[in-house]
Amino acid sequence: MKATLHLLTTLLSAVVSSSAALDSGAASSFITNELSDVLGSSEDDWQQQIQCTVDPSNSEQPVIDEDACKSRTDADSNPCVWCSLPQNPFVQGACISQAQQEAAGQFCSSSDTSGASTPDHATNCLLIMDESECTAAIDSTTSSNENCSFCNFPVVGGKCVSKNLAESFARFCAQEGGEEREDSIFLRGSVAGGEWLDPSCLLDDTNNNSDDCGSKSDSNGDPCIWCDAAGVFGECVSKGQKDFFGD
Repeated sequence: MKATLHLLTTLLSAVVSSSAALDSGAASSFITNELSDVLGSSEDDWQQQIQCTVDPSNSEQPVIDEDACKSRTDADSNPCVWCSLPQNPFVQGACISQAQQEAAGQFCSSSDTSGASTPDHATNCLLIMDESECTAAIDSTTSSNENCSFCNFPVVGGKCVSKNLAESFARFCAQEGGEEREDSIFLRGSVAGGEWLDPSCLLDDTNNNSDDCGSKSDSNGDPCIWCDAAGVFGECVSKGQKDFFGD
C-alpha cells in the first residue's frame, strides 16, 4: 500500500499547489493543513481518515459523490456527511466524516443544516453543468444582469462561475467577444480530466516494479506505464496520470 500512498500524496500535493497558485485563499490554507495532518499519519490512520471521501475499489468513480455519501459510514461506523462548498469553483462539495466537518467549520455547510444561505449567484452559475446553459444564464451578482461564464480550470475541468469569479480567474475563462479561452492543463500541458483519479494501475509493495506494471491495464483498457519520478520513487500509473505528472 505504500505505492498507493506515494502516488496519492503526489497527486494531492499537485492539486493543492494548483489551487494555491490561483489564490483560492483561506480554504486552500485549510485544505493544505488538513492534508499535512493526514499524510503525516500512519498508513492505517491515513486510510481511516479518507474512508468517507474515497473508495479505492471503485475504478470508475473513486471519489464519493453526494448521493453515495448518504449511505457511507466512517471508520467508526458513524454516518458520513456531505460538505457543500457553494462558492468554490474547483470543488462544489466533498463527503467527509463528522469530525472533519467540525474541523472545517465555516468552510463547510452540510446539506441538512440551516447554516448560511447559499448566495443567489452560486445557484445561478456554479450549479450549472452544461457550457451552453451556463453562458445563457444570468449572473444575479451583476447590476447589469450579465451572463455567467464558463471556465476550464486545472485538474477539475470545466466550471460555470459568476462574473466576479470569472474576472478573478480570467486566464481560464471564455473571453468577451468570442475569443478562445485557455485550455485547462496539467503540469506539462495535458488537457485536464478525471483520468488522474484512476487507481487501476496502482501496485502494492510486493509487485511494484516495471515488469508487473507492463502487464496491467487502466480502466480504459490502455496499458499502464512505469514512471520512475526522476529516480525519487517508482510508480505504475495510467496514461492520464503520466500526463498529469509530465515526463
